[in-house]
Amino acid sequence: MQNWTWQAERNWAIILGVSLVPLVSPTSEEELVTTLALLRAYGIPTHVRGGGFGSLLPGPLLAKYNAKTILVPEELLSDARELLAAPAALPDDDEPDQR
Repeated sequence: MQNWTWQAERNWAIILGVSLVPLVSPTSEEELVTTLALLRAYGIPTHVRGGGFGSLLPGPLLAKYNAKTILVPEELLSDARELLAAPAALPDDDEPDQR
């Protein structure tokens, strides 16, 4: 998988003819940023529908008004869902720090 820069993300789907499908609609900016960071860290390209215009309209999130939806390539949808469904691995508290 190629490493995409943020400048190219906006138009990469159009240029390459990739079919994008909705993955998730985060309920907060924190959830949006965290989800995007996780997907991009694992090489899954993303696009946020409503990312620019939706940020200008404060208030409750309403579908098709100011809600943001993360889109991913159709062929990577199952990988993205699996990544988001996997629980984060936490260190055991029983083990002492090795400092």
